[in-house]
Amino acid sequence: MKKIKQKIVFLALIGLLPTLLFAQDIDDDQTNDVDLLENTNNSHFELGKGLNLNMNQGDYSFKISGMVRPSYGYENFDLDTAANNYFFIGAARANFEGIAVKEKVSFFIEADFVISFTLLEAFVAFHINKKMKLSVGQKLTFTNDRAYSLNESQLSMVNRSALSNSFTSNGREFGIFYESSFQFGDVIINPLVAITSGDGMNSFGDNSIDVDKGGLKYGGRLEILPLGAFTGKEGHKHVVDFHREEKLKLAINGSFSYNVGASEQTGDGHGEFELFDEDGNEKFPNYGKFYIDLLLKYKGISFSADFVNSFAYSNKDIYSSQQAVIRFTGEEVSSRYVLGTAFNTQIDYLFSNQWGVNFRYTSLMPEYEDYDQSILKKESWYTLGVGKYFKEDALKIQAMGSYIDGKDSTHPTDQSTLSNDRYEVQVVAQIIF
Repeated sequence: MKKIKQKIVFLALIGLLPTLLFAQDIDDDQTNDVDLLENTNNSHFELGKGLNLNMNQGDYSFKISGMVRPSYGYENFDLDTAANNYFFIGAARANFEGIAVKEKVSFFIEADFVISFTLLEAFVAFHINKKMKLSVGQKLTFTNDRAYSLNESQLSMVNRSALSNSFTSNGREFGIFYESSFQFGDVIINPLVAITSGDGMNSFGDNSIDVDKGGLKYGGRLEILPLGAFTGKEGHKHVVDFHREEKLKLAINGSFSYNVGASEQTGDGHGEFELFDEDGNEKFPNYGKFYIDLLLKYKGISFSADFVNSFAYSNKDIYSSQQAVIRFTGEEVSSRYVLGTAFNTQIDYLFSNQWGVNFRYTSLMPEYEDYDQSILKKESWYTLGVGKYFKEDALKIQAMGSYIDGKDSTHPTDQSTLSNDRYEVQVVAQIIF
């Protein structure tokens, strides 16, 4: 009954918020979410910006684009043993988007043909004015770290950091997303709020074989730019300083999420495991995360840092079986959820010839370091990267190598010490069309 009430509230918010927000004044010039909007009928293609079609004297615009990322990987747990080498397609995506200027409505669809769940994003956005936007559907949420608020095509290194990938599974969720931006002198403040199903991607509710679990997920993000706007679209998120900022720019951000009844290890999915209350009914702990991050840019130099902490909470006893025999307590929770903290710092430099170099350090600190079944393991990552940008992110080649200093473990049979140190190398070529 409680779950039904939560979903009724969720649907009511979806229905009422557009009405409340549209009651405000609407600016007829809100067209800044589309790359090409001119008051003429035309078509235009540019590498990195796709095929843009403008119709009805610019009242309606449509864009088709895509991305391909052929990749190579190498990993080795011991320099004296054989390594694993593999080639793969990291992404093969198609994007469709459009905007109706007068109606203040836009849409975005993204599909990736190398994963089992092809549909990544599909949402409709209502542009209230230049400072506010409301989106409904499945999209990349902003309630995780800064790297997961960006599309994979915009990363400064081949992959996101171990902090990002340990505490977030995919970053895309179904729900309602409110984004706004306000300026006070030189200071820019961007408040962002999201209410999602709490079940990650492809969440179709009870009318599905893959039913939702638990309750809703609530989250938000606050971005503060105390030194004014960065140059370029999403410059306050994108690490590489393509525009070589003439003045120092700084973004300080905080985000959080709280999933009521999470059934996936990072709170980004559902149905990964089952837990029960004393009566044998499904019952999951609430799972929360909060992040703090910053980004600094100046004349080709970029510095970024991230911190995350996660926790699980339940006000009732939870059991691993319907018979309510084995009660979940303390460290055992870390075998189902990613619990702990992590810190990540990175420095980048982009030369004028469009070669870039970067170094990243990441530390993972599990809440229960000595518990062997903990999902999060104690590790330190040292990563060095290099990249050549032929047309910014539209055409680039990147490579990075990592040394992972893992915590030693004990062999279960002879009690000998096992090293968890390893090496990884990844190379990717990317084209956005």
